[in-house]
Amino acid sequence: MFGICDRQALTDADLRAPVPGTEWLGVGRSAVLVGVVMDFLGLDVRLEHWTAEPPAAQDPEVTTTIELHFPTGSLTYDAVAAGPRPDFFAVPPGTYKVRVSGWGRAGIRERWLETHDLDGDEAEQATEDLRGQERYLFQLWPSPPSER
Repeated sequence: MFGICDRQALTDADLRAPVPGTEWLGVGRSAVLVGVVMDFLGLDVRLEHWTAEPPAAQDPEVTTTIELHFPTGSLTYDAVAAGPRPDFFAVPPGTYKVRVSGWGRAGIRERWLETHDLDGDEAEQATEDLRGQERYLFQLWPSPPSER
């Protein structure tokens, strides 16, 4: 599990996101957590800041648009188990639409379990080939005042 949040959410429980549970996202006032399929295989995560709504990502397996308030604009990447990386990304303080899209979720657990049937170097290489297959894109743009 990982997420992004405004730096203020690290110390203010009212701004944090809940654990995703059976859904793939947990959304709070100033934070979002992503329930990943295979966290320890390494993730590819990209954040984009736009001035208006961007084109939708191509063919994601999952996608959801949410609204988050970033009081400081200093965003933290929260790897949860590994801890937060403050000041990971900066945007002007304000309220944003955030489109979260994901790829590589389907079938990755099964492909990882198949590596258990392999031996030595072959198992290591098969596991290495899965690293970064699970990918996420966060597209942020200012929320129009009429929608707040």
